[in-house]
Amino acid sequence: MPDEDIRIERVTVNDLRGFAAGIIEAAQPGDIIPITMQRALAMANNPYADPDDTALLVAYHGEALIGYFGMMAVMLQQGGQRHKVQWFTTWIVARNYLGRGVGSMLMQAALDLKQDYLIVGSKPARGVCDKFGFERLPPYEFTVIDFRMAARINPITVMLRRLRKALHLVGINIDIAKVNKIAALLFERLLGPFVRPILYALAAPRVMRGLPDYRFEEVGEVHAPVRDEALETSETMLYRGDEVVNWMLAYPWVMQPGQSQSEGLDFYFSDARPEFKIFALEIYSDDYRGYVAFQFSVIADKRVLKVLDVSLKSGSDAGYVLPIALAVAKSKRAHQIEIPSEYAMALESGLLGKLIVTKKQRICQVHPKAEESSLGKAWRDMQQNFVDGDTPFS
Repeated sequence: MPDEDIRIERVTVNDLRGFAAGIIEAAQPGDIIPITMQRALAMANNPYADPDDTALLVAYHGEALIGYFGMMAVMLQQGGQRHKVQWFTTWIVARNYLGRGVGSMLMQAALDLKQDYLIVGSKPARGVCDKFGFERLPPYEFTVIDFRMAARINPITVMLRRLRKALHLVGINIDIAKVNKIAALLFERLLGPFVRPILYALAAPRVMRGLPDYRFEEVGEVHAPVRDEALETSETMLYRGDEVVNWMLAYPWVMQPGQSQSEGLDFYFSDARPEFKIFALEIYSDDYRGYVAFQFSVIADKRVLKVLDVSLKSGSDAGYVLPIALAVAKSKRAHQIEIPSEYAMALESGLLGKLIVTKKQRICQVHPKAEESSLGKAWRDMQQNFVDGDTPFS
């Protein structure tokens, strides 16, 4: 198929809602859609975006929509100043057009806009980005607290692992993945409701040590606490002010089942998930100490709580974050907490830490438009955070 048969159209922030409404209304079974209405509404209200910013690149073959590429304005902080850069949020090609260069055409169209770009993508996406000259930042490490002990230590899994190891010694390799997955799911459903409360009870005293009395309450909007010291602005990082947290609270990208107009259509990324909610809790001791924002949802039968933005009056208030996360996780019967590692250190040592705490990584890639651009000068010194880019929203 010659390249001239494919065209790529640009959709601006200002045109995004009308574009999304038209696409969804006209979509037929089997058609892919490049954005949902809730994403379009959210992106149109991004406090860091301008109306004429590109929000979406859409590939067409004739009248058929065959791929899309989304981007979101974020703010890069360097030397006390802030500069707008773009974060890639979606990048997909229709199944029957895979291997025909459409993904590369979309990437090239984005690069032709001459903007500073960042992306966290899958392993295949990272390979493509490497070919286009993207640079990789060091892997960002965060902490996962996993309360699914019944799934991991059930006797069938233990037996299968020992059998696999024994057979491997005599040159026989067996795949236990499917049987192990079924066993883990069975034992978690049977025993998890009894094991998780025990793990919560064991973790709570460790993270509560030395904390004064405090309380927290859910709020519809957050406001920054008055800090003991001036806010540090010398760090090079992606900046997220309270206006972004309130934007996220007001315009979630994912809906609960039955609430999304496009739930039955072919949108590759998160559209609807059970119990999905983004919410913020403000913390009080003798006075207002700050806030923590969370995301909760059910992902493939796994109840996941993510600790997102944290804004506190002083560094000594950091000890509130993990106890509050544990309390929320317990109330929601969460299987897992994802949390920036700096707030999880109280649980990392000892036997309990070995049983429930693990580390995960993600890799960010950057493509400055020029060596002297804001990102070109800053990316080597950039401090990464758990909430970078579109991570909190999806």
